Amino acid sequence: MNTDILNMRELFGDVYKITYDPAAGPKSPLRKDPEYLVIPAKYGYFYPVDDSLVAFFCTSKRVAKRVLEDLGGQVQPYVGVTEDGDIGGEFLFLFEVVTFETVAKIAGAYNKRKAFEKKA
Repeated sequence: MNTDILNMRELFGDVYKITYDPAAGPKSPLRKDPEYLVIPAKYGYFYPVDDSLVAFFCTSKRVAKRVLEDLGGQVQPYVGVTEDGDIGGEFLFLFEVVTFETVAKIAGAYNKRKAFEKKA
């Protein structure tokens, strides 16, 4: 278990839906490791990289372009395109955790469902 990694559940679990990486099967002991927590989004998913970086795997060229435009127009030290997929244009962005809310809004990160109280 990696202790030097962001715990997505502790940081964002009250706002965003948290799931597990498919590599951590339903009965796998890896489910206890925060390294396997992901936040799904309409255009990809987020996962922790280390104690201060988050990765966003983006499946849309349009959204990737918007992430770059909204965060300075060019690749900045806190955002970097590290991979360009061969099929359909997948991109992998690395950024500081303080930038998460901005990227999550652009990517359409799924919010956590909330229970509604019944009115009497």
